[in-house]
Amino acid sequence: MTSPSSPERTEAVQSAVRGRRHRVGDRDFDVVVFGCTGFVGKLVLEKMYRYAKPAGLRVAAAGRDEDKVKQVLELLDLEGKVGYIIAGIYDMDSVTAMVKNTRLVLNCVGPYALYGEPVVAACAEEGTDYMDLSGEVHFIEKMQLKYTEKARKSGAMIMSACAWDSVPEDLGFQLVRDKMVEQGMIPYSIDGFVEVLPGPYGYRANFGTYESAVLAMSSFK
Repeated sequence: MTSPSSPERTEAVQSAVRGRRHRVGDRDFDVVVFGCTGFVGKLVLEKMYRYAKPAGLRVAAAGRDEDKVKQVLELLDLEGKVGYIIAGIYDMDSVTAMVKNTRLVLNCVGPYALYGEPVVAACAEEGTDYMDLSGEVHFIEKMQLKYTEKARKSGAMIMSACAWDSVPEDLGFQLVRDKMVEQGMIPYSIDGFVEVLPGPYGYRANFGTYESAVLAMSSFK
């Protein structure tokens, strides 16, 4: 595993950014973390800055409440180190302005079934890349059906499910498949298992995760 400041990682990120700049032209920011005042948003912003700084990426925090955004920047000791944008999903003009000012939006505003579509729509329209942490399959499939063609025309990359309950399985399945193919076997299926262990205060989850799970189950037929 390479460190955030390793030459290999830094060069890979810089190469990707150069290609992205060539495609969309210059924008004020390379990455915007939308929803930075939430539980997950704070974590993403902190890690994003840690990885982005060695690569020279320009990062901004975004949220609907300016005072709360500034409080987060102060809490994370990021004042003057990252930019900030005021945008809210009920103000489509502000969302459009945000996505037009960056190459990539990391959307941390959930549940996505309620709040995700305006950001996806704006990114697909403006050619801005999009990533989120959604595990809400109904939302992901709906966005694919509605915005794939528009994103293809604008050049936007729309990528959901970039979180713990998705990425480990994807990487794990790929590793198992590669190892089996090396031995002349092709897997018919691969099962994955997740074990959730209690922390110091027992089993806990933030409310956004709980709300997303309830909404996801409500869509089952």
